[in-house]
Amino acid sequence: ADAVFAARSQELMMRVVNAYLDTLAAGDQLRLIIAQRDALAEMQDVNRRRFDKGEGTRTEVLETKARAELAQAQVVEAQDALDAAMRKLRAIIGRDIDTLRTLPRTMAMLPLVPNRIAEWEALATENTPAQARSDRLAQPNHVGFRTDLQPADDHQFRRHSVQPADLLRRRHLGQRAARCGSVEQIQSRSG
Repeated sequence: ADAVFAARSQELMMRVVNAYLDTLAAGDQLRLIIAQRDALAEMQDVNRRRFDKGEGTRTEVLETKARAELAQAQVVEAQDALDAAMRKLRAIIGRDIDTLRTLPRTMAMLPLVPNRIAEWEALATENTPAQARSDRLAQPNHVGFRTDLQPADDHQFRRHSVQPADLLRRRHLGQRAARCGSVEQIQSRSG
C-alpha cells in the first residue's frame, strides 16, 4: 500500500509540474505572438506611409496586412491555449489561479550533483516506488519467501508456498465463514 501511495504521489507531482510548465509555456507563447503582432502592425503602418509617399508598393502593404491579420488570429489561438492550460492546472490543484509565479530574471544556477547521467539513472532506479516494493518482497521475513531452498528443491517450494489461487480461495472461505459459520462447516458442505 505504501509503494502504491508513493507511486500515485509521484504521478500527481508529475501531473502538477507538467500542467504548471505547460501553463507557463502557453503564457510565454502568447507574449511572443503579441510582440510579433505588434511588430507587424508597426511594419504595416510603415509600408502604408511609404506607399502614400510613392516609395512602396501595394503588394508590400497587402502582404504586411495579411501577415498582421494572421498574427491576430494566432493571438486568439494562443489565448485559447493559455486558457485551456490554466483550466487543466485549476482542475488538478482545485484552486482558482489569477497569475503564476515565474522564475526570477536573474538566478544563479547551481551545479548538478551528481554530474553524470549514469549516476542520475542509478538514483532514479533505486528510488522508484516499484523498486521499493520489489525490495520489500525480497526480504526474508516476507510471507511465502523461502531462503533455505536449493534449485533442486523447487518442487518443494511450489508444494509449500501459498499460490494466488489458494489466497483467493482462503479469502472467499473466510468471507463465507463470517456470514454462515465456521470454515470447517463450509468445507464439509461444499466438499
